[in-house]
Order: sequence, then structure tokens, then C-alpha cells
Amino acid sequence: MIRIGPAGWSYQDWDGIVYPPKPPKGFHGATYIAEFSDAIEVNSSFYRPPTAANVRGWVWGFPAMLNACSEEKPSGIPG
Repeated sequence: MIRIGPAGWSYQDWDGIVYPPKPPKGFHGATYIAEFSDAIEVNSSFYRPPTAANVRGWVWGFPAMLNACSEEKPSGIPG
């Protein structure tokens, strides 16, 4: 199965275009994107492995999406 989605969710230039112009209190970009896409790239793992707290937040915020998230090989690992 091929899944297509954005390469992240934290982009200021998406405000008012992808995201609502005035997001409601407690708004989270990944949760919003999960309503429209079944995949989101977790590209922060290229820079450092995610913390346990980060992963727990992803599971809590969008559990159905977790199996669709992709992670890149960290930059410090050769090959």
C-alpha cells in the first residue's frame, strides 16, 4: 500500500492556507492533518531520535495515524 501525506506539520506558511486562519485554542497541526491524510512524515528523527514523551504524544494525538508515520535514518548513522 502506498500512503501519501505531508513531510511534517509545523510550518508557519501553512497558517491560513492549510490550517485555519485563526486556529482554535489547543489546535495541533498533526491532529488537523490527520483528518485529511493517512500519513505524516516524522522528519525530526533525522536530527535526533524522538523522546518517549514525543511518541506518547503522537499515540495520544492521532493513534490511527501512528502506523502511517515514517521516520528517516538519523543523520549521525552512516550509510
